Amino acid sequence: YPVLSPNNNRPILKKGNKLIFAGTLYKTLKKEEIGNPFVALDLGKKSHTLIGKYPEKTFEGDWDTKCETFFDYNASIGKFVVAFAISDSIIVTDLINPDKDKHYFAGSSLLPEIKPMNANYDYEASSPKEMISYVISGTYWSIKYDKYRKLYYRFGILPKSLEDFKAALPSKFFIAVLDENFQHLAEVILPESLYPPMAVITPKGL
Repeated sequence: YPVLSPNNNRPILKKGNKLIFAGTLYKTLKKEEIGNPFVALDLGKKSHTLIGKYPEKTFEGDWDTKCETFFDYNASIGKFVVAFAISDSIIVTDLINPDKDKHYFAGSSLLPEIKPMNANYDYEASSPKEMISYVISGTYWSIKYDKYRKLYYRFGILPKSLEDFKAALPSKFFIAVLDENFQHLAEVILPESLYPPMAVITPKGL
């Protein structure tokens, strides 16, 4: 099971008689035992099952804390829109039929390709400095659907230098703005102190 951590970018969603959760894969399983990134809790039967599908990149190395799952729900199409921190693509899915999933590029020119810490899935960082350097190298973040303007917002964290980390300078985030067909419209670096996990969409805007 993923480590479940519901928040503003991983909502607890009720669909039918089930609650849908997602979380982070903190290497809780051996590579050959990795399951699915979502948990569906059946309120009637009081049972739970694993659903959805991790991207193939998950199995290509040690991603450590970057192996996160984020999602939003687009009620107009009845589908989940899933974003993985390690992937420049997003997936539109019902979480049940992986063969019907649709993949769309939602990357950013502001962020280099996300690579694993090591090509070996079972790798352990040799030092705190190696771990820190990897963590601050930048990553993709969540996806949110704006039903009022029919837009998607893909968040990401820009790379940070080791010197900036030691100076405790805040991370910088960006947004890639996509239309309903996932065509890129704009990219914006957020001012400091704006924190994507606190993002809320209202009729007045993001």
